[in-house]
Amino acid sequence: MGTEYDDSAGSCWPLVLARHVRKALDQLHDPRYVVRVLHGRAIEQSAVGRLLAEARTGASAALVVRGEIGIGKTALLDHAGARAASLGMRVLRCTGVESETELPFAALHLLLRPHLPLADALPEPQAAALHGAFGLTRESAGDRFLVGMAALTMMSQLTRGGPLLCLVDDAHRLDRASGDALLFAARRLDAEGAVMLFAADDGFALGVLPELRLTRLADPDAAAVVESVTGRRPVPSVLDRLLGEAEGNPLALRELAAALTPEQRSGSLPALPLGVNGTPTVSRVQQVFRTRIERLPPRTRALLLVAAADNTGLVHVVRAAAAAFDAALGDLSPAEEASLVRVSGASIAFCHPLVRVAAYQGASAIDRMAAHRALAGALRGTTHADRRAWHRATAMAGPDERTARDLDAVARREKARQGHAAAASAYERAAELSATRRAAATRLTAAARAAFDAGQLTQATRLADQALDLREDPLRRPPSATPSQHSPPDLWGPTTLPPGALGGAAADAPAAHANAGFPWGRAGAHDDWEADAVRLRAAVAFEESSPVQGSRILVESATLRSSDAPASAAVMLVEAARAAWYTGDAELAARIAHDLRDLHGQSTTTALLADTLLSFAGFLRGEPAPGIPRIRALIESARHSPPTDPRLALLLASAGLSTADHRGSYELADALVADCRARGLLGSLPGALLVLARSRMFLGHHREAEATAVEGLRLARETGQRHTADHFTCLLAWLAAVSGDPSYHRAPAPPSDTVGADLANWARGLADLASGRYASALEHLTAGKPHASLIATYLAAPDEVEAAVRCARPDRAAAAFHRFDAWAAQTGRATPEAIAHRCRALLLPPGSRDDDRQAHFEAAMYAHRLDPQPYEQARTELLYGGWLRRTRRKRAARELLHAARERFAHLGARPWARRAAAELRATGDPAPTGTEKHTPYDLLTTQERQVARLASRGVSNRDIAAQLFLSPRTVGNHLYRAFRKLGITSRHDLGALLGHDAP
Repeated sequence: MGTEYDDSAGSCWPLVLARHVRKALDQLHDPRYVVRVLHGRAIEQSAVGRLLAEARTGASAALVVRGEIGIGKTALLDHAGARAASLGMRVLRCTGVESETELPFAALHLLLRPHLPLADALPEPQAAALHGAFGLTRESAGDRFLVGMAALTMMSQLTRGGPLLCLVDDAHRLDRASGDALLFAARRLDAEGAVMLFAADDGFALGVLPELRLTRLADPDAAAVVESVTGRRPVPSVLDRLLGEAEGNPLALRELAAALTPEQRSGSLPALPLGVNGTPTVSRVQQVFRTRIERLPPRTRALLLVAAADNTGLVHVVRAAAAAFDAALGDLSPAEEASLVRVSGASIAFCHPLVRVAAYQGASAIDRMAAHRALAGALRGTTHADRRAWHRATAMAGPDERTARDLDAVARREKARQGHAAAASAYERAAELSATRRAAATRLTAAARAAFDAGQLTQATRLADQALDLREDPLRRPPSATPSQHSPPDLWGPTTLPPGALGGAAADAPAAHANAGFPWGRAGAHDDWEADAVRLRAAVAFEESSPVQGSRILVESATLRSSDAPASAAVMLVEAARAAWYTGDAELAARIAHDLRDLHGQSTTTALLADTLLSFAGFLRGEPAPGIPRIRALIESARHSPPTDPRLALLLASAGLSTADHRGSYELADALVADCRARGLLGSLPGALLVLARSRMFLGHHREAEATAVEGLRLARETGQRHTADHFTCLLAWLAAVSGDPSYHRAPAPPSDTVGADLANWARGLADLASGRYASALEHLTAGKPHASLIATYLAAPDEVEAAVRCARPDRAAAAFHRFDAWAAQTGRATPEAIAHRCRALLLPPGSRDDDRQAHFEAAMYAHRLDPQPYEQARTELLYGGWLRRTRRKRAARELLHAARERFAHLGARPWARRAAAELRATGDPAPTGTEKHTPYDLLTTQERQVARLASRGVSNRDIAAQLFLSPRTVGNHLYRAFRKLGITSRHDLGALLGHDAP
């Protein structure tokens, strides 16, 4: 048997060696392994090489390569791909195509298609979202950011076999859904061993990803490019002309050099085949392509036009459409020989995007319409229904209701796949093809809603204005809505449609959205589009940090609609109330509540909400007594029977702030956040996280509040919720004031937002108070208008009292304390009662009996023990201990000051811990000078804290990744670092160390 083994080995070895040699030789000619020499790009190639080297050590990175068209972005990505392949890295690649910008997730599908079987191992919500996005199931895609989370998890899975390079070329041509998903994934890369390189033109935003800008080539490098094309250097006069015309653009250099005839290379002809000097480089290159196309036979030009208008790249589609021009596929040969297109198997591809542009724009409008008509006829079956509808719509020169209905169906399918930007485009084109004004207005409103859902606020405003311009009664225009400069042409005759004319598409879409999630009945169908358009205008105003304008639009429009459309008026008024809350306008809030209560045919829920709004108005006036019992009852009811509508749940969770029921607010917000995570509702998640962070802040769990706020701020910015992002910034400023972190202290207040401005002023005043700058603290804390918000009216009042007493101006805080005292009594909560007693002790005039002051401090301490809230309890202990020291009762003072310092140290409240330590030293106690007691959380970053907290509760890495929108590899890396910092080896140890710091 050994002989057989030896003989076999001896006979097979030459074959094995031959296979290895053949593979090595193949790699020399395989473009995936050929590392191309790029002239003048040594620095850029080195930067990319460093990223690839770091990926092999487990690091991750994302980079945007920017520059004008033809500057060499694709060449640098080709170089990166070849280099990565030669290093044994896995390479994924996709390219944005302009014709597919309206097809959601088209580019992402191209990128992940070879590895779709991995999707089955994703967490269930991510798998469902990805399958829905790619049309693999009948389910909708879910939120586009959840699809991005699925893409990140898949990339993390792919790195198990080694480092990964993901190349995204022409990112400015990506469909919006793919772009959002890929950017979402790129911003969360951490420790996967993955690199994402994007190539994009200037002017295309890609968030905060680092950028590498490609500049034009210097003359020596440009000359080298020309020589690589011509084989030898042209004569100096021709080379100088080439360099001057191309202006260092590599594509221009290559195309212009390739267009030279032998005579021109030798200098025999004085002019180059270009346009007039001074035209943009890209236009000149495009003109070169157009000139080359014009030299082709007519049938070849017709086939190029069909291929340029097509967005499938499939040979059989172009062949079928070519029949309309009496052309055959063989007529493409001249274009292939001219290096304009490549036909490979079943696909057709242009050699450069500018060739496609030149072929399409160089044709007449009539020829372009004919090409789209031919493509519509060539695309058969349900698979190509969307493309067929778009081609037919592009071929139309006037209204066509049948085609408009087809586009309605396209828009519905796009919305089901969360392709909101594509749905907006489909609805807008359907409006242009509509047969009546009302049909156009209905579709424009649906387009505006889809644009708003896609985060395109400017486009949403434009479309909503166009819809409102088509109303029969111009006097019903909402305030600030002016006639649109982009209104569709008045092509419509009657303002009514025959039954079923909209095919249940555009008519139902806005109406369903307008009433989704609201407990009252739907508005009359004849007015739904108008109500939705008005609400969109107000929503845009609100998100652009102008709640006053948003509220005014809604209230005045609701007034006009209260008699004939009470249900839609109720929707407007409830949304106006939210805006009024942020403005701090008590009279406006009361007016909204009365208008809501007076609506004809109101439901029980509407009446309940009207009473709640009246309660809020009372709070803003400084009259909390009537409202607190109503709000307390609502919250208690919601805790036992949580509302199914996220907006109503958010409203009730927020209401806990007004009754000091921070535990109830926390429970409602925590449940809402969990629901948003489970359902992938990333649009609703930032608002829920804001309430959760706020409730944790008031419960005294500051590190948890900070971690929640950091996550919420990131999501709010990514989803375009500027107003919510501003409030996260102010909340982080308050937490930073407590911890002594200067990074957020001077955060700007949101414009036109009373609540945000008051919170920002409170943060500034608190930072000054903690640092002993009492006069400055008092100015900040009294900067807001009384009764403007809960913060200015009640919550910041205790700090205002302390600052005023420290400045020997207790009179300046008297009114604030009386408001707070009345509110604290009405809440029935122990912590507000404790703080009220603390304030009374401070406000007693000089010369008052010590027993009276001590009685208030003791009452405060008793109340704190009933409802432990560490931050406020430590504040009371510090003030009480300081007073005892000054009255020479040092032993009792030391006990309180030690407790205060321990609590502050645990919270990470460094300025307050230093004050407590200073008071201790003044008692003669040898308190350590290093007052910061490092708890386990102090050793961890914000992200590590979140991961460690969930891991300590037994949550798996996979589920932690799904909750925090990270990859499983990144979660594992955070846990590894946390274990090292804490000196532990198991999740059980994490629970022992961190379990006390909850919620």
